[in-house]
Amino acid sequence: MKKYASFGNRLSAHLGDIIIVNLVGMSIVILKIGIEELFNLATVKILNYETLILIIWCLYSSIFNSSNFKGTLGKRKLGLIIVDVNGRKLSIAKSFVRFVIGFLLFGIIIGMIPILFTRKKQGIHDILLSTVVIRKR
Repeated sequence: MKKYASFGNRLSAHLGDIIIVNLVGMSIVILKIGIEELFNLATVKILNYETLILIIWCLYSSIFNSSNFKGTLGKRKLGLIIVDVNGRKLSIAKSFVRFVIGFLLFGIIIGMIPILFTRKKQGIHDILLSTVVIRKR
């Protein structure tokens, strides 16, 4: 029998991923500033920090969730995987769409409420894309 990840498990993994994504974002900013200082360059600011983080988050989530890890590093640390309802790994396209829908719905919180009440602990983005988050251990 599958053990579906609880809201608390998913939230904990999400918080770990927030730390990872922000560390990557800060590293990129520090590296950019360091290079500008080293070569005395005046560069044009193309992206604000929030947009950079959103791009990193989208790539990180889409790539890791569709990889053989079947989840982000935060999920992996907690023994969680994301699969379709048949247990198959997600395609990169499905993972990307899942991220976009989840991001848009999480922003208004409504998308996560069903995790508390559905048998398979699915958010709206999971229901729409027929995905589940499972506890491996």
